Amino acid sequence: MSADIREPTGEDDLDRVAAFFVRNGYGPPGDAMTGAVLGRVFHERGVRLFLIAEERGEIVATIGYAAMSGRRVAPAGQLFAGMFVIAPSHRSGMLAGRLFTDSFERLVASGVRGLRVEVDPANTRAFPLYVRVGFRALDGMTPDEDGYVELVSVLPGVTADLLNNAATWTGRSLGGGQRNWRSIRSSRAQSVDSGIVRRPRGVDAIRYEFELPGLLVSATGRVNDAALVALSVNDSPAPGFAPPDDNDGAPRTRVTGSRAVGDFTVAVDDRGALVVSHPAHLGPVVADPHPVAGASAAGPRRPLSRPVLVDIAVDSWRIDDGDVERVVEFLPSGVRVTATSRDASEVVGYPRLGLRVAHLTLLRDGTEVHSAHAVRGRWPVDRVDFEAAADATSSWPADGAEVVWSDGRSGITVAATRLRGRRIRLEGGHLVRLSGEGTAGYDLALTAAARSAFEWTEYDGRVIDTWRRSRRALADVIRTTTDAGTLTVAPDAGLVEWTRDSLTVVSSPFPSGRSIGPLTTVSTALWVCAQPDRTDGDRGAVWPADDARVPFQAGGECDEAGWSLVTFEGTTDLGLRVSARAEERKQEAVVFLMLARVKRVAVADAAGGRVDLDVPPGPWRTWTREAGFHMDQGWLHLAPVCGASPEILIRSTPQGVLIAAYSRLSSKPTATVWRFRWEAS
Repeated sequence: MSADIREPTGEDDLDRVAAFFVRNGYGPPGDAMTGAVLGRVFHERGVRLFLIAEERGEIVATIGYAAMSGRRVAPAGQLFAGMFVIAPSHRSGMLAGRLFTDSFERLVASGVRGLRVEVDPANTRAFPLYVRVGFRALDGMTPDEDGYVELVSVLPGVTADLLNNAATWTGRSLGGGQRNWRSIRSSRAQSVDSGIVRRPRGVDAIRYEFELPGLLVSATGRVNDAALVALSVNDSPAPGFAPPDDNDGAPRTRVTGSRAVGDFTVAVDDRGALVVSHPAHLGPVVADPHPVAGASAAGPRRPLSRPVLVDIAVDSWRIDDGDVERVVEFLPSGVRVTATSRDASEVVGYPRLGLRVAHLTLLRDGTEVHSAHAVRGRWPVDRVDFEAAADATSSWPADGAEVVWSDGRSGITVAATRLRGRRIRLEGGHLVRLSGEGTAGYDLALTAAARSAFEWTEYDGRVIDTWRRSRRALADVIRTTTDAGTLTVAPDAGLVEWTRDSLTVVSSPFPSGRSIGPLTTVSTALWVCAQPDRTDGDRGAVWPADDARVPFQAGGECDEAGWSLVTFEGTTDLGLRVSARAEERKQEAVVFLMLARVKRVAVADAAGGRVDLDVPPGPWRTWTREAGFHMDQGWLHLAPVCGASPEILIRSTPQGVLIAAYSRLSSKPTATVWRFRWEAS
């Protein structure tokens, strides 16, 4: 029996979809998903199309298209595909293709021109299907901080233009059978980078080849607006086709106003975003996009981008996008921000916090409700794509609430006080999410000690250069024995094993691979990469990519890019030294360490104290500057020795703990050293 595909028709359908998601392990953990919660999720994400596949009265599959995904907002005329869930009993049939075909027809008819999707590259079922139906990766396969790769398709816009001009460009009319992804030439042979074109002025485009009866059509669509920019029919230019001029891609934002508040700088750009910065902190302290009203999606990672009018006065700024007016008033030690919607509809403010190592405190009417080191996934909760599900556990009335984030090491404290609106929510990377009917606002109190950015400079180690060739499972490795223990390195891959006093400190399955998060072929325990900016508001601290690896150096210290292992005089500690320089998309030196059997994690909190964290099955992540990891036979401690703005990102996943130790690079060769200390039980 073939499944029927339709749109949901009421609350009962939402309840059934929510139950279907829970049965298939999709959505937030626990029992938070209900039909009512799903309705709020649809509203916040701006769902424009949602389809149910039903067989014998049971939902067996779903797919949805929304304005927002992963806290990113799609460009005008585009949507994010998501909520693509198929029951195990139907994953080997034709249902997935039918869902895409049916939804594709509806999207083209409604004027949608581009599609995007965020997908886990380790999802071996969904990923090939997205590629087959026309999605491509523009910026490689490096997963963002949440572990997802963004894929883009301009197939709806290209198809619509071909259909509307078929008689002129191809000499015939194209029927419905030639209007979907099935006509892509050799669709099953496509790869994630097939057809990607970099046009003049840095404009990205995607080329598709369609195999139609008697016709081979090659059509190239521009990514930012899905406009058809190149077209050929049977290897010849299409008659009557006039390509539009390439634009300059996404316009760069520019600062239109800036003002000092103590040692802080508060700036507004021509898209209405407020940015607070401080010299002791790497990256923005707070980044607050222009608020949205009504049905507009509120995405802090890639917010809705539209021109605004900015009026700069002596003591206040007025920013207006036609829907929401925001007034910024300057206080002696902060700013007062008030947003008002033109039509009195709901207005949402969603400032993003830039402090990575921080302590979060919530107060109600001056009384502390909860206060702890920030661990995303635990405090605050993290419900990517299901943020509305946090309302039951992490949402409060705005009146009388106060939210304080502080980093004791840098002395920076950011407090959102006098919250005005209906509700606040502490979730994900938000400073606080604030909504109100017609108006919403907050006072931002900014304090900081007189300190500069962190930089460690002391280093008394010696690079290990006593390596000998060896073999491990038929693979070439090098080994050495020092006061720190016996070390095995695969020069092209990373640290394979470290043993001390007959105990294994770290190990790996080298040369075999293992999985952690979106990484499916991790073979070593430790390796080093040069990474993009950890402060990037869109991608964040990305997962490691093989093409960004820094080579191992078996000799002495040098200024060439590479990493070496180090011993310290008078100790049995192990050090790791990285030398590299900043390049266009490589601003950080990052040491990655994978530990499979961690029982507890101890981190230095924002005030320099210690916080002990257990390692449950659910994922969480936190930033710190020093950390310890309790394993079977002792503790492994990690701390910086020298480097600029060193910080440690710890990700706890079901497959183990991945540690990423960051330091900032400069245009000159930059040295960073990290110290590993083993403490046996």
